[in-house]
Amino acid sequence: MTQADHSETSTGGGGAPDLDRGASWRGGAPAGHRRVRRAVLSTGVALVAVLIAASLVSAGRDIARIDRLKSHGIMVTVTVNDCRGNLGGSGSNVVDYTCHGTYRVNGTTYHQVIGSLTSLRPAGATVRGVVDPSQHGYVALASSLSHSASPVRTLLIPGLLGVGFIVVLVWSLRRVRRRP
Repeated sequence: MTQADHSETSTGGGGAPDLDRGASWRGGAPAGHRRVRRAVLSTGVALVAVLIAASLVSAGRDIARIDRLKSHGIMVTVTVNDCRGNLGGSGSNVVDYTCHGTYRVNGTTYHQVIGSLTSLRPAGATVRGVVDPSQHGYVALASSLSHSASPVRTLLIPGLLGVGFIVVLVWSLRRVRRRP
């Protein structure tokens, strides 16, 4: 077979590769459109499942932290060091503030962001805070704990997303299996 015969055979004689033959590199199996589509969809499904699971874990940790703060939190007086404005989406106005404060627990001084304090306070002002007993580096306003969301409300959106994901996944799998 000459070089010209070989190129005609591999390209189907028209100069373009013969796609029906399943061109492959270095002996690899030809990858059809269905395999590629299945791989992309499987990766997408796995990614969505991981994101929903991460949301549920995050919501569960938030609920556990709020419960710890309410039942075993350490009351402290936090001295505000500074407050910085957080700009809105257009960057033209301040939406809320992030304030840093100093407090002491068991003789140790902590310099942390004051959780739930979103209004401007002057430097040197004091606020009542509650420190997480398992992590002394976390402090939240004492007044914010009474307004914290209920566990059902916190888990509602990730839970609904999880249920919707399962429904769509089951529906899709049944549809794929019914195809001839």
